[in-house]
Amino acid sequence: MKVRQEYLSFIKAEIQEISPQTYTLREKKLKTQIVKNSINSARLALSLLAELYRVAPEEISLNTLAISQQKIPGVMVLTGQGRDSESVLRFANALKESAIIKSADVGNISRLKSAKEEGMVGFEIRANLE
Repeated sequence: MKVRQEYLSFIKAEIQEISPQTYTLREKKLKTQIVKNSINSARLALSLLAELYRVAPEEISLNTLAISQQKIPGVMVLTGQGRDSESVLRFANALKESAIIKSADVGNISRLKSAKEEGMVGFEIRANLE
């Protein structure tokens, strides 16, 4: 029993000796993870913008792009205007075919009432990112 107590005391002493070093390493790992997440987030944003530019038809103009990071991560909401509902649906289908977008659903399409935008439609598309 005495040997066991001595062994436990030895282990506790060793743990106390390396504890400051492990704390420092944990802090460095946390900071590295924060930087890594920031870089990955920036890459995702750039990839997403490039993909939207690639698949959006000329008849579509985007007003807002919101990407959820908190409540439901990876959900993107696009709002914009299109020449007609057909062009909006083509855009949504092109998004569905994208490698970085899992799914895309048209939330709503509504005819714009402004005389300047006669015949134009407003839309909202919700998409889930890969």
